[in-house]
Amino acid sequence: MVDVHLSGIIGFPNLKLYQPSDVFRITSDTLALANFIVVNPSDKKILDIGTGLCAIPIILCTKWNVDVVGVEIDSTMANLAWKSVCYNKLDQYIQVIHQDIKKYASECKINLYDIIVSNPPYYNTRCGYLNSNSTISNARHNVTLEIEDIISISSKLLKDKGKLVLVFTVERLLEVFSLYQQYHFAIKRVQFIYGGLDKNAKSFLIEGTKNGRSGMKVCPPLIL
Repeated sequence: MVDVHLSGIIGFPNLKLYQPSDVFRITSDTLALANFIVVNPSDKKILDIGTGLCAIPIILCTKWNVDVVGVEIDSTMANLAWKSVCYNKLDQYIQVIHQDIKKYASECKINLYDIIVSNPPYYNTRCGYLNSNSTISNARHNVTLEIEDIISISSKLLKDKGKLVLVFTVERLLEVFSLYQQYHFAIKRVQFIYGGLDKNAKSFLIEGTKNGRSGMKVCPPLIL
């Protein structure tokens, strides 16, 4: 049985999440990603791939008038996500689906979403120690989902000119840029995240538009 507690979200004092004490916690990259996303008035439907504890959908629905679907492969995380959605009284706007995103995408209508967002596993399975806890290993390593899977699925499910917004480790920056271009996403905004003034960038935020025009803006650095 997972030990669970209810805790707040930094920057959103009225929101709370159910989080496991010893398995997986909301990260600064998740919060940075949620605050990086820009929702236009025409953007009505958002998909969060690998929603985890559902922090991003909950934040987005609080900031913007949107409907969000969160897909999560891990049953423990999906159950906690839905519990948090109900606690924050957002069950009319957020849907949590316990399913492999690959299966969901194979059954989903194409060109459905205005925005797709994901804080995916950063590391290849060959890089580093794989935790015996499947919840942790799936969150950290691409055991079930490669970065290319996310981008290719997004190219199918996004409307034309829809936005794909990710956070990823800088070690794989060139790979992500290449995959965006391969699947016809024009990179529009990039922001680097630093752990301190004297630190190298550790991760980056990226927004691309499906079949969009070229023209990239590098935003001011985000220093934690």
